[in-house]
Amino acid sequence: MSVNDHPWAVILAGGLEIPALALARAFQRAGIPWAVIGLRRNSLLRGLPGCLAFADLSGFKNTEALHEALIHNLTAWRARSAGRLACFATEDRGLRCLNEWRDDILPLAEFARARALRMGGLDKAELFTALADEPASARTRVLSDPSKVDAVLDELGDDTVFKPALKPWDMDLSVLENGAKIVTRREGESRWALCRRLEAAWPLSARWVAQPRLREYADGERGAWVAGAPAFYAGIGFVERLKHPRSGGTGCWVEAGGDPALVAPAQRILSAIEFVGLAEVPFLLDGEGTPRLLELNARAWLQVGLAERAGLPVGAIAYHALTGVAIPVTAHIAPASWVNVERALLAMWADPERGKRLSQLWSAWRRDAAELAMYSDVSWRIRARWLARICGTVLPGRQ
Repeated sequence: MSVNDHPWAVILAGGLEIPALALARAFQRAGIPWAVIGLRRNSLLRGLPGCLAFADLSGFKNTEALHEALIHNLTAWRARSAGRLACFATEDRGLRCLNEWRDDILPLAEFARARALRMGGLDKAELFTALADEPASARTRVLSDPSKVDAVLDELGDDTVFKPALKPWDMDLSVLENGAKIVTRREGESRWALCRRLEAAWPLSARWVAQPRLREYADGERGAWVAGAPAFYAGIGFVERLKHPRSGGTGCWVEAGGDPALVAPAQRILSAIEFVGLAEVPFLLDGEGTPRLLELNARAWLQVGLAERAGLPVGAIAYHALTGVAIPVTAHIAPASWVNVERALLAMWADPERGKRLSQLWSAWRRDAAELAMYSDVSWRIRARWLARICGTVLPGRQ
């Protein structure tokens, strides 16, 4: 089968676009034809060599207009593709589009999702309700009314974490303060004050989930990256050694290919909800030291390129699971590291032991030749556009 006989992979590129670029490089290496839906202005993937088609949908603020434009482009591309498209969301807004409009999407394309769940794993309330009997699932309560918070605190304890079950369409969580994705009791804060903060944040989501606070492993948040379908999953373990913000933030120094202990429970969880595609499955520890599922990222995660670099071709494996078309690949797992330079610097600046952290990070980079996101494996043109974007973000008066 030639590349012209392959169904297209479609990347929904938004957010930082780091995972979108990693997927594009992976598809290019594997001989998979690919196109891009741009969900942010001045996408770094516009004009990238090898891209069969690019549709800029960044200007659609109205969800109805975005829906119409997305279906229009997928319909046109499906007519040019050798089979049903395989869509790869790279951030939660793109994944929300695919799941929210799945009845219109599925005749044209398949995408990474838990087929047993209406929102594919994106809705935390739906996810943890479905996994209530799973041994690795955290004890969870679903709330649809802030008046129930006090009773949940009585049941689960004051050290309870509250999360919006489904992020808003605009993905704006600024009301949660300091880049966090959760609401939990601050040191010395009264229960009354916590309830007031929750009431202010409640409009973010129709439902919230409450869970006892989990803690990190000694070396950071651990988990597994998995690709495939219930009949066949392939996975690799990872550890996030540095995050920003520390609580509820994003990994900025990550290692993969080491301890695989969490791969099996991750695969078991995915099989229970009939997951197909690729996913990040992170875990934290409960009070007894038992690994508990933190969430499910049913999309290409920020460090998806690290899985590829560590020897697991998650892009090609997920493409096979979504289209049925096998791509010749080899998996040879070897430890590898990844660093998001800008976010790592922010994390170290906020860390009281920043000197120690900087020394550790420098040693890891020298020892493991860590991949530097947007600097190690992209063209100089992409680097220049990335730096211009960073400058435009931090300089006053710029968007």
